Amino acid sequence: MNKLILFIALLFLSCNDSKISSDTAVAIQPYNVMESDKTDNIKKAIVEYYGVSVIILPQRKLYKEAFINIKSPRYRADSIIKFQEHSLPDGADYILGLTEIDISTTKHNSDGSVKSPQWRYNDFGIMGLVLSRQKLHRIRVQIKA
Repeated sequence: MNKLILFIALLFLSCNDSKISSDTAVAIQPYNVMESDKTDNIKKAIVEYYGVSVIILPQRKLYKEAFINIKSPRYRADSIIKFQEHSLPDGADYILGLTEIDISTTKHNSDGSVKSPQWRYNDFGIMGLVLSRQKLHRIRVQIKA
């Protein structure tokens, strides 16, 4: 579990071109019933590794507008990111959304078309989403049990 937490934290902060400093502020948004020990461990890993300030926001339900059932019941990551963009707390440079519920996105080619085969990439399962004031990022993490 600790390796997963550190891996997510490293991916999260390595996705941005801006410089990370002790003035950097990160907000963690847990969705649905995310156990507090998991969010606390992620906060601890980010603080220890990067020396930034981290706040854990109150738990909230995932947005019903982001729910789909194409291949399986899950939530659209791109929709969650749009909602998070509007809920980035004042003073936070990043927001890290955490959930244990399935999320997905559509994978596109460089020309904007859906990758082939469309049945696979139209509703592509991912884990982790990051929003910074400078850029939006999608992260796909594969975990082997």
